[in-house]
Amino acid sequence: MYIKNRILSISFKLAAAASFICGMIIQCIVNPSFLHWDMFAYFTVTSNALCAAYLLAAAVFGRDFLPRLNGAVVMGVALTMAAYHFMLAKSVFEMDGANALSNTLLHYISPSAAILDWLLFAKKGGFKIYDPFLWTMIPTAYLAAVMIWGDYVEWYPYIFLNVSEIGARTAVICVGVIAAAYVIGGYALCGVDKILKRECARART
Repeated sequence: MYIKNRILSISFKLAAAASFICGMIIQCIVNPSFLHWDMFAYFTVTSNALCAAYLLAAAVFGRDFLPRLNGAVVMGVALTMAAYHFMLAKSVFEMDGANALSNTLLHYISPSAAILDWLLFAKKGGFKIYDPFLWTMIPTAYLAAVMIWGDYVEWYPYIFLNVSEIGARTAVICVGVIAAAYVIGGYALCGVDKILKRECARART
């Protein structure tokens, strides 16, 4: 079950990618020091950037462009939104104005738009049973890079990764919980994919 209108699909993908780009532009204008390569130490930026790149490519090459990669980037931004909302939002200082707008765009609007794009426009039935584990390659690579870099510069983008402050045991537990939730979420996405594929086949009969 998906919308087949190509113009609508392209327009939605461009708008979803634009929400990330606008969020980053606002953030860099308000906080010029943020415009540095280590901004990719934040999974929010990395996951949204990968998702925006995919959406722009899918707008060019069509809705069937690498559907399993679509699942990976959707799971990435879903993790961004969930981790921020449930683990970080209450500990972040109160924002207003442009900062609040940028934060909302990057943590809620852009991820929600990417998820909605998949629900509305992606052809269903392209996921494999082992994909949720393959999708963990993106956050795993990110985590490895951040931990190595963080140990070198003695700085971590998130408190739950800061071993020196919270201890190795707590950090491992936090990462383990996130990893388990990520895989479970991946299988939930695969389940929705199968249900929508079945509904689409039923609608054609």
